[in-house]
Parts: sequence; C-alpha cells; structure tokens
Amino acid sequence: MTIMEQGHTGRIFYIRIHPNEDLVQSLEKTFIESKLNRAIVRSSVGSLAHCSFQRGSHGTLELDGPAIEILNMNGEIRCTESGAPSAHVTGTVMDMNGQFHAGAFVSGRNPACMTVEAVIEEWIVDQTLTLD
Repeated sequence: MTIMEQGHTGRIFYIRIHPNEDLVQSLEKTFIESKLNRAIVRSSVGSLAHCSFQRGSHGTLELDGPAIEILNMNGEIRCTESGAPSAHVTGTVMDMNGQFHAGAFVSGRNPACMTVEAVIEEWIVDQTLTLD
C-alpha cells in the first residue's frame, strides 16, 4: 500500500541559527513557535562546528570542525503522534580537508559554527490518497 498526499505550501520561514545552537533542534524550535503541523526544509547555507551524520546501518559519521561547510540540505518536519516535532533532515557537507560527506543530520550533535541560515516552508495537506 502506498500513501500519497496532495497539498500546497503556505508560509515561508527564514531562520538564522546562531553559534553553538544545534541545526536540527533549531529547525524544530521554529516549527513549534510557528505552530506548524508539517514543513519542508528547502535549503541552508552556513557552517557547523562539528557534524554528525546518521548513515543507516553503517552507524554514525563524526566530522570535526571548526568549520564544516553545508553545501545543501533538505528534508521535512512533522509532528509525532504525541505532538512533538520530528525533523528528518539530510544534506551534503565539505570537511576541513575538502572531502564531501552526506547523510542524515543527528539531532543535538550539529552545532552552528558562525551562523547557519535555513529556509522552511509550511506544507498544508489537502487530501491523503491510499493507492493499492
């Protein structure tokens, strides 16, 4: 069974994440403060003091800074059944040696270096379809 949503975008939020604030937690904080139910993470630019990626069954990849550059980022934020925000955000970064890495950002382990700017966009579900 496949579930597909039809909907449209609503408000757009530009977020500035300050030094040592966590990337994922800051997105979730804006989500809560803006009273969103669903959001799309559209883009980001900035640097991280440390980067931690979840890489599926391969475990976690830890990259030490002080300046891990974010090259791209996207994902979604939604409420869990208990009402808590849950962000799933993936991206590509470049480490201090010019190597590229990608994965899902681990919540609580990706502090901003100088600043990170991100854009999230409200997603409004009009209809949910179940396809067999």
